[in-house]
Amino acid sequence: MQIFKIIAVTIGMAILTSCINVDYVGQTYTREDPTAMIQWYNNAESVPPDVYQVVGRATVEVSADYDQEQVRESILAEAEKRGVDAVQVVSAQAVEVRKNTVTDPGDASFGGRTRPNRNIDQWEPYDSFGQPSSRNVRSASIMEFHAKVLFLVKKERYEKAMREFAEEQRPPVEIVPMPNSPAAKAKINNQGVAL
Repeated sequence: MQIFKIIAVTIGMAILTSCINVDYVGQTYTREDPTAMIQWYNNAESVPPDVYQVVGRATVEVSADYDQEQVRESILAEAEKRGVDAVQVVSAQAVEVRKNTVTDPGDASFGGRTRPNRNIDQWEPYDSFGQPSSRNVRSASIMEFHAKVLFLVKKERYEKAMREFAEEQRPPVEIVPMPNSPAAKAKINNQGVAL
């Protein structure tokens, strides 16, 4: 029984750490047809003109361990949650976030030592016989995948939502000053009434 708890906790941690975070800013709509597919457009040229309205933007920054399909599925899940009709890719690229230089340790287990280089004040590796040792130096890049997308709804839905929003707006409330306040006295003076 204890092993099942350990396995469950391990699986839970793997699921939590494998989530892709989609940062969304924009409006949220109610899905009219939950079974309808969300359209995916890889660039602005493929979006039909005068059909959609941009209602939000999303960014994704994940390690390069995730493939593009996993990122796409996460974006589509966010689009479904936001009730949009389509997604347009603005940019998607692998970005080098850090470059590390990795030095081969050489034969450090057999007499590997370093001596100061008096000319340039750096340590150079020497082998156990006092000779400079050659080391392999290579670069290792740490990559991330960055994507920026637009969330789109059909113009009819957008216009309907904006009309409903305008109808819900209440008229502004008139602010009336207290009778003995300086603002009330100034108002009385402006109307030509004696104090």
